[in-house]
Amino acid sequence: MAMKGIILAGGSGTAGVYHLMASGHTSRFEFARAIIDIMEEISGTTTGWASVKPTTSDQFPLPAKRPRNPVISKDRIEREYGIKMLHWRDQVRTFLRELAASRNWGR
Repeated sequence: MAMKGIILAGGSGTAGVYHLMASGHTSRFEFARAIIDIMEEISGTTTGWASVKPTTSDQFPLPAKRPRNPVISKDRIEREYGIKMLHWRDQVRTFLRELAASRNWGR
């Protein structure tokens, strides 16, 4: 999931660097599974999609360590600026629908 750092100044909030990302939280497995579920819904078919199975970081050793719980609070930007982000699943669904429409995928 993409995360953006933004700098806000002025207004009623406190100036500074804020992290902005979708609301909610998920695992990498749940994120991958959601993409397949949403594409099955968009395409109208449940066949031909990849199979996603849960695993752990220990089963997939990589040079860089991955954070165990990379959840970031968005409370400050909501409290100070009233910015509330859509849930990550809604953002993924919107993106995939737009992508499918631009490629004439789907029903």
